[in-house]
Amino acid sequence: MKKKRSRTRNRNGSGCVYKHGRYLWIKWREPMRQSDGTVRNVVKYRSTQSEDPDFAQKELTRELNAAGGRRATDADPKKYSYIDMRDNYLDRCVAKNNRSIIWRDNQPTLKTIPRLDHYFDTQKAANITTEDIHRFRAEGKREGLSDARLNRYVATLRAMFRWAGKCEKLSAAEIPAYFPMVKESSEAPEATIYIKEEWHKPLREALVEPLRSAYTLARRTAIRVEEMKRLHWSNFDLKARTVMLPGAITKTGKGRLIFLPKDFDLKPGQPDELVFPVGDRREEWREACVKAGAASMVNGKYVGPMLRNTRHSAIRDLSKAGLEDKRIMEISGHTTRSTLDRYNIKKDGDVKAAAKLLERYNRQQRQAV
Repeated sequence: MKKKRSRTRNRNGSGCVYKHGRYLWIKWREPMRQSDGTVRNVVKYRSTQSEDPDFAQKELTRELNAAGGRRATDADPKKYSYIDMRDNYLDRCVAKNNRSIIWRDNQPTLKTIPRLDHYFDTQKAANITTEDIHRFRAEGKREGLSDARLNRYVATLRAMFRWAGKCEKLSAAEIPAYFPMVKESSEAPEATIYIKEEWHKPLREALVEPLRSAYTLARRTAIRVEEMKRLHWSNFDLKARTVMLPGAITKTGKGRLIFLPKDFDLKPGQPDELVFPVGDRREEWREACVKAGAASMVNGKYVGPMLRNTRHSAIRDLSKAGLEDKRIMEISGHTTRSTLDRYNIKKDGDVKAAAKLLERYNRQQRQAV
């Protein structure tokens, strides 16, 4: 006797996949309200333009989910493109005054947008799958991008989809169920690069204003370079030797107070003037580091610290000076202890202390013998 096979019915209706000619077709029932107020199930079918059974089944699932209760919206998922989704997300970033927004030709964008545009700009949002995102990551790896950077791109794409879902432009069935991310190291790669104290004076002599004073402030106060570029002279209190960073220019959106180093001697300007209109001066910085003996050129490639490494160096010095971690976080603007721990600020001291303890223990053991 044949065993009766149980059939599970999709909660949003029934349907099937079948082959007609070269391509696979899908067939499903969709409830339609009639003029007399009754609801009748109408049979619908269409070609998937594909020979892949998995793709066809996914298309059927989408149609069944849409037929089973998707709210009517002004956006047709079949016509809602990646570009529409991107623009919708950028509008939200502008409305929130996101600090990551970059304005180019009076148009908002993000650093992660150009690469995403290059890969997804011709696709419909509902057609982007997890497999597409895997291929995007693979292409980036072939071009030499790190996992951490690729995570930023995928995170931006995920935020676009989630916002489209909240705006009811897409349903859950049209959003990839998984966005592939790679676990990052808990330690910042640049946390092992420090600017030594013996380089400080030669660097100040090699640099010219305003980069010279920008380096001095960053090296002593652990201010972020991007925050420093937004400072105006109205934020400085030269008598009290302090600088007030308003929440509008900080990464965390919270204001904080930092001190002015004794060797900060930049002449003040007008209150509304930028203090450090440094722009992109990487070449000037590299030449000064090489001249000061803090860096070198190996096969035409620069090997040495960058201006952003002043932050890690300043935090380590504050820790060595005996300042409490809580106070260091108030000065540097860190919001979590885990982020501070990534800077590797105490490990070298711990290793030396462990060596001394082990040496003392071994000496005591020898004396006991």
